[in-house]
Amino acid sequence: MPLRSIPLVFLILLSCAGPRTWIPRPSGETRAAAAGWDDGRPWLSQHEDCLRLGREEGVDLVFFGDSITQALGGAGRFVAASATSTWDHAFGQWRVANFGISGDRIENLLWRMEHGTFDGIQPKLVVLLAGTNNLPLNSSSEISSGLFRLVENIRALPSSPHVALCGLPPRGFVTGSPERRKGGAVNAACRNWAQEQEGVHFVDFDSFLLTSSNEVVAEFMADDGIHLSSLGYRAWANALKPIAAACLSEEN
Repeated sequence: MPLRSIPLVFLILLSCAGPRTWIPRPSGETRAAAAGWDDGRPWLSQHEDCLRLGREEGVDLVFFGDSITQALGGAGRFVAASATSTWDHAFGQWRVANFGISGDRIENLLWRMEHGTFDGIQPKLVVLLAGTNNLPLNSSSEISSGLFRLVENIRALPSSPHVALCGLPPRGFVTGSPERRKGGAVNAACRNWAQEQEGVHFVDFDSFLLTSSNEVVAEFMADDGIHLSSLGYRAWANALKPIAAACLSEEN
């Protein structure tokens, strides 16, 4: 079925349902300019943009996720909060594409994978950052299991790419809040699981966004307590660069 022929009402009903099991779902949302998309285009339009990225030149490194990923920048990303200098400095030496879409949840990323996101490209490394938008809807065990499924699907791609599985960034500035505790439980599960997987590298946001007393390093976070500041993006890039260098070397 062509993407444009999916009824809008059907998409909206699917996007509003918080899955207890991980059924791939498109999103029926229209992202506003405040999310970085200047014309507030429908979600399917943004998905179609991602289908075009990297097809002509090829791509070795893919970023796959939600608005935190989207705002890192790169070709085709219409972002209001720019981290362009970090993108160019940290990843400009590789063929890289950013498939972040603001507001995406795990079920949306699963759907995108089933509908062509990785068709026609052969990445060596996929940086996965997802799940923060599931925190209000799902338990920690549900979120971690969804992330495991995403990683397994990525690893099963023809190029068998390595995956940099990013933990959830700390949500909000209140230490011990329910969402901070839930995010911490997701991260602990992902950290332990990744250690047992071949080709999976866990990236721990807590290691550079939190102090030893679990306080957020405020200058690394945006005012909303969800997204990263330019300094936060630089810290994330620094954590990713050794993984990218190892996975994208000529020997690999």
